[in-house]
Amino acid sequence: MTMLKVMSPVLIAAMALFTGCGGGSSGSPAPATAVPASTFTLKPSLQGLLASGTSIGSIDLTLSLPAGVTIKADSNGQALDGVVTPSGIAAGSLAVARFTPADASQRAKLRIVLINAKGFPTGEFATVRCDLIAGSAPVLGDFTGSALVVTDVDSKAIRGLAAVLGQ
Repeated sequence: MTMLKVMSPVLIAAMALFTGCGGGSSGSPAPATAVPASTFTLKPSLQGLLASGTSIGSIDLTLSLPAGVTIKADSNGQALDGVVTPSGIAAGSLAVARFTPADASQRAKLRIVLINAKGFPTGEFATVRCDLIAGSAPVLGDFTGSALVVTDVDSKAIRGLAAVLGQ
């Protein structure tokens, strides 16, 4: 089976997540609504046991962000370069991320999709740089993972893993 066939469901999902009507946008960053006072770095990891011979091929994680936390993104919500970087055991992987700002009914969200055709074990997989609005002082426990899907290099679901947030 070719690598394209193996990874195609994950690639299709990632492309669908980050493609859409741009409304004629040039793809340039959206105008800033507030100047960040400082930054907060998250280092998500996966914990749990993998079956013998199993490697993680993709991670799809949605983070809920506390009030006063934003992500630098373009006008379509795609996180700018350097905001989400594969790190730790997933260094060298492909990562894309989409930011949804908070509104009156929900917290801001950051959806991260990371893929690696060679696979990797559990552990830290990304570094996320969040911006803090002046006056906000979140702590690590204010950030939560609200959705997690993990697959192996053959696009089969892996169950029993948990996303843990660190700094």
